[in-house]
Amino acid sequence: MLSLVIALFAFSSLPQVQDLLFDARPYWAQEIVYWAGFYAIGIFIWALPLVFTSRLLLQQNYDIIGIDNEARFKFYIFRLPSLFVVFAFVAVLVGIVAAANNLPVPLQDGGNKYEAPIRRLLETHLITLLIATAVVLLLVIFRDVFLRGYGRAMARREIKDAEGFKRSLIRIERWTRKTTLDLDAMDMHLSGLKPAWLSMETWIAAQRVKEFMWRYMIRLTVFLLILVAIHFMSYSEMVQQLFSFPDLTSSPGVQQTLDFIGDTLYLKRASFLFVVFGAWLPFIAFLALLSNRFQFPFIAALVVVAIGLTFFIGDGHDVRVATIAEDQRSTLRPTRFTDAVKGWKTASGWDARGCEWLAPDAKELADCPRPIIVSGEGGGSRAAFLLASVLGSLEDDSLERSKTNAGRPFHLQLFAISSVSGSSVGAAFYTSALKTHQATSTADLKAALFRQRLWFPNVATANLEAANAVRSSGGEVLTRTFLTDFVGYKDALQAALSNDFISPVSIGFLARDVLTLSRLPFVLDRAGVLETAWEDAFNGIYGTTRATSPLSGPLLAMAPTPASWTPLLFLNAASNETGRRVIVTPVRMTEPTKSGDALFIDAYDLHELLCSPYRDPNTNAFPDIDTLDEIARALPSYFSPVARARCKDRKPVSIDVRLSSAAGVSSRSPFVSPHAGIRDRRAQIVDSVVDGGYFDNSGAVTALEIAAALKAEDSRLKPFILQVSSEPDWFKDTSVCGLGNDPGTSPRIPDQADFRPGAAVSDILTLNSTRIARGYGTIVELPDRVKQLNGGVRSVAQISICPQPRENFFLKEILKFSNKDEVTKQQTRAMRIREKTKEQAQYKSVSLSWWVSPPLQAFLDGQIYSAHNVKQRNCMLSLLQETEAGKACQ
Repeated sequence: MLSLVIALFAFSSLPQVQDLLFDARPYWAQEIVYWAGFYAIGIFIWALPLVFTSRLLLQQNYDIIGIDNEARFKFYIFRLPSLFVVFAFVAVLVGIVAAANNLPVPLQDGGNKYEAPIRRLLETHLITLLIATAVVLLLVIFRDVFLRGYGRAMARREIKDAEGFKRSLIRIERWTRKTTLDLDAMDMHLSGLKPAWLSMETWIAAQRVKEFMWRYMIRLTVFLLILVAIHFMSYSEMVQQLFSFPDLTSSPGVQQTLDFIGDTLYLKRASFLFVVFGAWLPFIAFLALLSNRFQFPFIAALVVVAIGLTFFIGDGHDVRVATIAEDQRSTLRPTRFTDAVKGWKTASGWDARGCEWLAPDAKELADCPRPIIVSGEGGGSRAAFLLASVLGSLEDDSLERSKTNAGRPFHLQLFAISSVSGSSVGAAFYTSALKTHQATSTADLKAALFRQRLWFPNVATANLEAANAVRSSGGEVLTRTFLTDFVGYKDALQAALSNDFISPVSIGFLARDVLTLSRLPFVLDRAGVLETAWEDAFNGIYGTTRATSPLSGPLLAMAPTPASWTPLLFLNAASNETGRRVIVTPVRMTEPTKSGDALFIDAYDLHELLCSPYRDPNTNAFPDIDTLDEIARALPSYFSPVARARCKDRKPVSIDVRLSSAAGVSSRSPFVSPHAGIRDRRAQIVDSVVDGGYFDNSGAVTALEIAAALKAEDSRLKPFILQVSSEPDWFKDTSVCGLGNDPGTSPRIPDQADFRPGAAVSDILTLNSTRIARGYGTIVELPDRVKQLNGGVRSVAQISICPQPRENFFLKEILKFSNKDEVTKQQTRAMRIREKTKEQAQYKSVSLSWWVSPPLQAFLDGQIYSAHNVKQRNCMLSLLQETEAGKACQ
């Protein structure tokens, strides 16, 4: 029942789950094979275990739950569990309908040429998926026609191996029920256990079903454990080398064929939903049956043991920390904020233009570069994809000077990025690309990008004949040569972030965290698996390895140097213990600025936590550790790299978090990723860190404090903040999107509230609502706050995502085939008016999980160039000009 409730809620209410159903294939052969596998996994790993586990539990306990006649026996043992399969595929059907209503519509004021063909591909895909699910549902409902063959097969097995059949039934009884009867002396069907009120025919049928279910569940359990073993072996470098394909870049035809086959047969994403819903059912059922047999609470005991292990080896969710080699320690140093300002002035051209020698009231300051600060909002892969796309497009446009007349590359004027959650991933990818993009040949980049099967241009152009058949008249003909001799940052970053990151999280959750294996030393939890998936995706584009990739390297390596400017990273997280911000940065943020104040108000530095404990200023003693904490840190003190780490000025010297881990700490969203345990140099858990959105989902609070610190360093500087928001929900009532009032006005009173089954659930959901509302509140306040800081000069640009009105997709498809007489037209028109009125305040949901489907990628890309963002982009590009800088911002 819990499995069904979770599934129905996920398919009906979670855009993250619905988005997985957009995983269409451009060719019918691929579509049939891929989604046939989807239904096969749904049947054999979720639907059948639903029936078999419930039926086994009921059948082995029928005598103590009130079943006392044949009619009840047949209903509870045969019919009731079978209904679970029906409900399972009804949930899938509901998910397809909900997903179709969220399908993005190609933009009219901007957008890109790939939106229309992807939309058409998805329309066909969803209709096919709906029909296929309905067929499966009908087969499930009328399954009796197909079960006759199963009954005959079981009868033949009894005749062929009667002794084996009997031994199997005896084994089941002895494992699941306590009995004093002599089972060996009974007949093949153990009819001595049959109650007097049950007919022999029904008893034999029940015994046959029991034996088959038991064998099936045992084999499924073994199969799942083998998959767990394969998952762990796949992280072995030796195994990876053993099964890796040779380099076939010299034979593009062979490589494309292998990619085509792999893309068809490699079942991920949507298929893993069924694994998440059903893989744990056999284990829990076996534990429940054993609990009944031995009268011992095995399930509760397992939970207690898992909690107990926390006291000795931790919960397995410590943040990944790497040891820095001796020869690297002299070069890996955190930067002082004052030095960073000096470095930016050199890189941006401030010094070259003579701005450093101008008086505070000099008119020439108007043409001096303004430091740009980017504030990135949270939102999983959606936020990562959007922020990287925005930063990459600005970088590309600034390099293509014939288009923008820019005076300098965007990143040289970009001073800092303040990011939250998914935006931290986008920021990490962007800054890593700055260090590797120019060193990667165009040919290698093109080859790598064309192999990204989930990137929306590749999906749209895979079947060119079908794609060009649906393009608008006069539109640009789609080709496979959309990558020219200039492969931009935006394309490379989008292709990297189009990868599937949700499947590694799902596998890591089931194979590592649920089985508590991640508590063992040196075994990654699902957060660590996610971080390595980011590293692999980046390496797949730029040809780097985990030894050479900036994303796999230490965070301190991202500190700017006098020879090379890299924008400062301020990745925002939140403390579980205090609720304060925890900022992950290569900057010495605890040092006071020229104003004498700290860089940030009431915030922790992650490095400062790693380098704790610190002596009490009054007693000059370290904090005491109680007995329980002594026990908890005993084993980790032997294997934790933080134990006995060397630090200087509250920054580590011998250890550091990887850049991917720094982004991961900032994006520890609820349920999907666990909290990050932070150990100090005594191997004691000093704090646990969660998603920065718990404190401020916009990143604007930190960005504003960075701007204030810049003014404190040099009052002539006029920092400019670019705020990137990927949450469309809070712009649905604003004039920005042409849908309502101006930001900051009184918000709309909610006219309906979703059903909440209990106050506790409502309280949990309030956390998410508060996270978004506070983020939007800071976005509304930001323009006036920074304008006041800079003496009345406009200092904020905001790139946002506008929502689309919800549509009834399948109803519209049905109406296409309805009669077109006048009466029907009038009825249709009236119905549409009623629907429009009813749906006036309803908008499409946009997924924020760790995978962005191709239609959503195309939608986000198109939003960057939509009408409401054109002025904001032009403003940003004009800040880079040598003369009349920022004119487009006025």
